[in-house]
Amino acid sequence: DSLVDRLVRHRRPDGSPGGSKVPEQRIRAIVIGIITGFVPTNSLGAGKMVEELQRRGLLQSAIGAASAAEAARKVGDSINAARHRKELQKILLEVFRLNPALAPGQFRYAPKATTVAGKPVPAGSFVVAATMSALRDHRQFDLPGTYNPEREAEPGRTAVPEMMFGDGPHLCPGAHLAKEQITEIFQILFSQPGIRLADDVDGWLAYVGPFPRRLDFVFQPTATSSTQNLITIQAKIEPDRLDEARKLIERLGNPAALDSPIGRA
Repeated sequence: DSLVDRLVRHRRPDGSPGGSKVPEQRIRAIVIGIITGFVPTNSLGAGKMVEELQRRGLLQSAIGAASAAEAARKVGDSINAARHRKELQKILLEVFRLNPALAPGQFRYAPKATTVAGKPVPAGSFVVAATMSALRDHRQFDLPGTYNPEREAEPGRTAVPEMMFGDGPHLCPGAHLAKEQITEIFQILFSQPGIRLADDVDGWLAYVGPFPRRLDFVFQPTATSSTQNLITIQAKIEPDRLDEARKLIERLGNPAALDSPIGRA
């Protein structure tokens, strides 16, 4: 039962009376927004996670949890697979709290004068929802600068450790999917045999603007890589056999078509 399933279940045809149903146009906008948003935000978030793991010397902890989760999954041990996967996700989300993707926060435009937490915000001004600062607020978190993967929302406090995904009406509708997608990527990557960061400069995360560009890992492949070689042969064809050669080539068909002889092969 995915987010899309739930949206479709509560849809209403465009132009029909509202009630509690969601218009089809809004469903399309939400789904397109989630799909297109995953590419930059998950890439940026995953890069920030690896950067913080590397900075704090926690990469081996993540590799251990990922390897245990993947090993249990391969033998059908669903209980231990889920337990170690949750351990990995806690590690990832805590380093994400310490190094969030959208730093220092989200810029917003105030078209009207208002107040935020008792502070006046003039009309036409820009404000920053400083998520990075909020996630390290000592009034909301005990020892906010320390790494604690077991951290949870603390009694009597409003901030939650996963505030980088938004809160209240601004909570990202794809937050749960994003967390699972990032966890799955790292579970597979970090469980590769003998995985480690490259020893040269490419073993440090490089950026293009705010986005991660390159970070090299080294590991032992479990299967040989498949390669393709293009061989060009120049052969002499007698003029009286040119039409015959053309027919042979046409008989092979478009190699990109599934129903061609090459495609079926």
